[in-house]
Order: sequence, then structure tokens, then C-alpha cells
Amino acid sequence: MAIQSNQSLVWRLLSDSDFTPAKVAFVIPEGDVGFRDITLETGIHVGATSRSQKFNSDELQWSENDFQLLLALLERMFDGPDEVVDGEVSIDLTDPSIVEVISIVASARFNKSQDLSSHHFGDPIFTHYNEVEVGDLMTFRVGDQFHLVVIVELDAVQATCVCLEDVGWVSEDESVGLHDLITISRMDLLPASFGPVFPRTDDVLH
Repeated sequence: MAIQSNQSLVWRLLSDSDFTPAKVAFVIPEGDVGFRDITLETGIHVGATSRSQKFNSDELQWSENDFQLLLALLERMFDGPDEVVDGEVSIDLTDPSIVEVISIVASARFNKSQDLSSHHFGDPIFTHYNEVEVGDLMTFRVGDQFHLVVIVELDAVQATCVCLEDVGWVSEDESVGLHDLITISRMDLLPASFGPVFPRTDDVLH
């Protein structure tokens, strides 16, 4: 499937009523392919209250930020899209990895981030890794476990990430699940090689 820009892509909020959470679906409208709409449910949900307060339509155009995040994820996680010809990006919507990438973009767009930037995750672990960028796979530690995340927004102090696994309780009153959006200190980011659960014996710890 070839897509040229965010202008050809739509988010659609699917719900039985205005009072129930809506499923977020990725849609390529009918006019772009000459047949019926291509619709892919992401597993991301928008609560009824958030839906009524934030969105005035059940069909939303992809933003430029959405599209640039998609490109960054394809580049950093999978060494780029399947093919780029004359500015068109080719992706395989039957590939579970691509479905996962679109779910990450949906989480970044629709989920409210849990601010864990001041949370104490344990004593710092000093290890070497290259400068991080949006789209990079990283881990963060909760107790003696290391959980995989992907960076979707970054500044000099904090990183906003989508969780790629069910983390569970991170404090007495906060839990983090698959595809939840969290904001943590950059100091708490660790290389992806520390995941998925325990550090490997050949990782360098100081």
C-alpha cells in the first residue's frame, strides 16, 4: 500500500454510542484507492468524555506530526519503509509489525500521557549508549525488571514513550499497560538490550 502524505490518511473513532469509549481506527479513504475504505483497528481507545471534549468529529485528518512519527518509527525500528518511490511510502498493512507501528502513532495522538518524570525507579544505572532520537527502542526499569518502550517525543529533559508491553504497577496508585503513553526522565532511559525483562550477562553495568 502506497501513501504519499498525511493528507491521504484518516483516524476514525468507532463507537456504538456517544456514551461509550471509541476504538481508534486507521483509515485510507475510498477515493485514494478506487475501491472501498481500507480500515485497520488499532486497539487504542478514546474515552467518551475525552471524545466529546477534544474532538468535534469522529473522523480526523492525520496531522503532519502523525505522519512524521510514522516515518521515524519505520526508519528507526525497521530500517525504513518497504519502499519509497517519488515521495510515496509503501507499507504492508498485512504485516503485524506495521500494524504495531500504526498503533504506536495512534497512542501518541490519542492517549493522555502519564507523567512519571519525577518517579523514583531505583538507583541510576550507568551504561553507554548513543544519543537517542524519536523512534528509538529503549527500556526503563521498574524494580528489577526492564520494560520495552519506543520514544515518540523528546526534549532535553524528558522523553514521552509508548509502552510495548504490559508493565503493571509502577507505584501504589499508578499502573502502566500495553500501548500506554508515559513521560519519564531521560535519565531513566536504558538501551533496548536491557529488555525485555532482565539485563543480559554481557551488558555493561557500572
